[in-house]
Amino acid sequence: MTPTEGLFPPWRWFPCTLCGTCAGVCPANAITFVWQNAHWEACWDEKACTGCGLCTEVCPITSSRRLQDTKDGEKARSLENLIGPALETYTGHAVDDELRYRGASGGVVSALLTYLFEKQNITQALVTVGGGGEVLQGQGVLIDNAAAARQAAGSWYVVTPSNAALRNVPKNARLAVVGLPCQLQGVALAVEAKIMTRPLMLGLFCGGTHTAACGQHEILSVLGDPGLAKEIKFRGDGWPGTIRIRDHEKSYDIPYKRSFMASQRSGMFFFPPGCMLCNDFVGEQADISFGDGWHQGGKGNGLSAVAVHTETGANVAQKAVADGVWHLHPLSRKEMALGQGAQLVSKKQTVKARLFWLKILGKKIPPPLQYHLKHSPGRPGVLNSAGAFLQCLNALYLSGEKPRTYRGIRAKLRSRYAKLTGMLSGFSWERFFNAARQRFFRRRNNA
Repeated sequence: MTPTEGLFPPWRWFPCTLCGTCAGVCPANAITFVWQNAHWEACWDEKACTGCGLCTEVCPITSSRRLQDTKDGEKARSLENLIGPALETYTGHAVDDELRYRGASGGVVSALLTYLFEKQNITQALVTVGGGGEVLQGQGVLIDNAAAARQAAGSWYVVTPSNAALRNVPKNARLAVVGLPCQLQGVALAVEAKIMTRPLMLGLFCGGTHTAACGQHEILSVLGDPGLAKEIKFRGDGWPGTIRIRDHEKSYDIPYKRSFMASQRSGMFFFPPGCMLCNDFVGEQADISFGDGWHQGGKGNGLSAVAVHTETGANVAQKAVADGVWHLHPLSRKEMALGQGAQLVSKKQTVKARLFWLKILGKKIPPPLQYHLKHSPGRPGVLNSAGAFLQCLNALYLSGEKPRTYRGIRAKLRSRYAKLTGMLSGFSWERFFNAARQRFFRRRNNA
């Protein structure tokens, strides 16, 4: 019996990450996610519900099986340990130049899926794409061939309950799942509960995922009315890429680093409340996880950060390199952590502070995380705690679902406040001294 038994479905009681796993495993199809008023809403058919409690067992927020991961993460203090239990870490890119250009960073995920389909190592892959009906409505889809994998290249930056598509996986399918940390935690819990066999899990680095409201603000800043947009594309077309918004006449390209979305990310504006409870940045349940190669700096062709977590993942990576699918080069764990910056530090080290502030602000905390809040060793610093408090305020009260135009001084103030929040929550003396050392040597070399 778990501490949360009987509290189903879990999102009725606790903050939700909108991963969709509960809908994907429900044997009675009593849980569905419905898109309305530009956001996903979880719906529960109480009459159809059998009370089996599987939804609570696979929820990455409420499951008691997640407790040990959280406690271990709180002990990780040095930058290199923040990457988690990775066996190997690399930087690299797809050999296919088209996929590399179209991908959000190095195109490695799309190239790998294409390769696995061609080699018939997998028969199905669960990916998240746009085109769900409305401009900002994403969807989790099952693809079954290499051409579909190439078509799905790129990223989708709006929260989507993709794991709901698990209910449609054919029996005996050789499955690969591409997902965020919360989605992969849900899959791992479903495997542990013997609901499904373990698929190949490909994780995506995640500091938190925006709700559709953030995308509406982005569209509003360009078109003046979110309803005028016909399509939006996140990242791709070189690195670090652009956000492309198209109306019925033409397309508008916004450099990603100057976009509204990028400016709000470090402040955790427009994040689902469940993101406040998560401390997994790199997708530690994955066989291989992938992130942007922010360590490279500059512009041009993208590079990906690649973290291999399991022996299965190591074998897949070795075959992909040997068969000319990827170019990989070793990257130290510390370099990878420095490249991911304050978001990694914030998500990994300040979860205890966020739990504390959420409880103060009146949010219910699942029993396993309440235990963690009370008994886990160590505590975040004053700056990290202050940043965590601002993050909770931003996500819960200061985001605003009603689209508004942020321009001029208002946009600058909001962007700088978000940056300040990220700096406080992600403060690390190790990062501080490393940056100071790099500035010193750079100035000496230029003298």
